[in-house]
Amino acid sequence: MSDTAAMETITPEQFQVQVRIANQHPVPAGRSWNRRIIPDLQFIAVLSGRFRYRDQLGECILDQGQVLLIEPGVLHDFGALRAGRMAGIHAELWAGGTWAAGDYRSDPLPERVTTPDDWPVISGDFLRCAARYDGYGRRRQALCNALATSIVLHLAEHWRSPEVVPLSARMQAMVEHIRARAARGCTRYELARAFRLTHSHVNDCFRRELGMTPTQVLIRERCRLAYRLLVEDGASVQAAATAAGFSDPFYFSRVFHRHYGRPPSKVAKARVR
Repeated sequence: MSDTAAMETITPEQFQVQVRIANQHPVPAGRSWNRRIIPDLQFIAVLSGRFRYRDQLGECILDQGQVLLIEPGVLHDFGALRAGRMAGIHAELWAGGTWAAGDYRSDPLPERVTTPDDWPVISGDFLRCAARYDGYGRRRQALCNALATSIVLHLAEHWRSPEVVPLSARMQAMVEHIRARAARGCTRYELARAFRLTHSHVNDCFRRELGMTPTQVLIRERCRLAYRLLVEDGASVQAAATAAGFSDPFYFSRVFHRHYGRPPSKVAKARVR
């Protein structure tokens, strides 16, 4: 996306699912993944057994025939209460950006837990996608993407379409607060003090209204600042990184590439041509 582009809203008809990982495996009772954070959207199908998912918004229990969605950047625990089998897909719904960076959202928004009535089709596609991912072939990635698109489209039939709600005045003010302090940094604790909230309430507000954490907003604003410095001011990659608040050039290059689809060095080279 360009530096000034707004968040895109896509419908299921526009989904271009890009699979990053697909797998399926048994999970023994008591196996858990605690304090886990993932970089992309993950869909988990419960093929058998019983599982528990918990994050700062609460806990849910999942049984056979249900699909869990875990959003990127969310600290969570996930584990098996009863031995079973699960299949999972890490993916983006749209080829034009990443969910974690706030490049896009879908309308309707995905449900945290979906209980579809066409389970044989969905579970079969999960297994076929995992098998294709494990194998080799000229069209392996395209087939994985097609199977995952089928899964997500079936799930979307069960998602509710909420009314579009504008950002609250407080959230707009908090985003501007971060933007003004992007170079030096701004934590959720600083936001809590400035807006007279608890730090957990700050996180809840950002999750509810933006689907992002304050840290994700800060990183996005820093990348936007670095982009402007590279393109408009002619800054070097090192100077842009430092001015935007990145102390580690390798980390800067990685997150910049994730946001803009190309490394900062290529943006700088394109500027001088």
